[in-house]
Amino acid sequence: LKTAVSAHSNTLGFYRIAADGSLFDVHVVFANTLAVASGTTVSLGTPGNGERIGFFLIQDGFDPYGSLPDNLSFVAAEAGAPPVLMSATQGALTAAAVLHSTAGFNSGNAAQVLSGGAPGGRELLIGFEDLATGTGDNDFQDVVIGVRTDHDGIEIDKP
Repeated sequence: LKTAVSAHSNTLGFYRIAADGSLFDVHVVFANTLAVASGTTVSLGTPGNGERIGFFLIQDGFDPYGSLPDNLSFVAAEAGAPPVLMSATQGALTAAAVLHSTAGFNSGNAAQVLSGGAPGGRELLIGFEDLATGTGDNDFQDVVIGVRTDHDGIEIDKP
């Protein structure tokens, strides 16, 4: 985590995206980004062959959900609608907006992040806008994370 300067107690998570575009292996990284010290790191593991890693932010997610259990998944909604976040024990989590780093998973294909590579190509910086594009201030600094590789010869591509 680089910074979290939002007025919202956002929840940040990640998932893997299979080669066919399906989402799996869903985990919350920080239940409340405002309660996490800048510089806190978490290992995301290594994506499998043909897989990518995506991020999601639950807008003000800590207020309705607190610390979510580690039994989450995304299920496809009706055609053109964003995937729905599900908990095996709590059901559909629809009390707060879920925003994705991949625009195609957001309502209206809205871009909710800005990203760019840091000098040296070993870190990708991702800044979330925690209000729906068009209604927010579009500062893309509400939650900022850095994704780094620790493998020699590997550079990170931005989404």
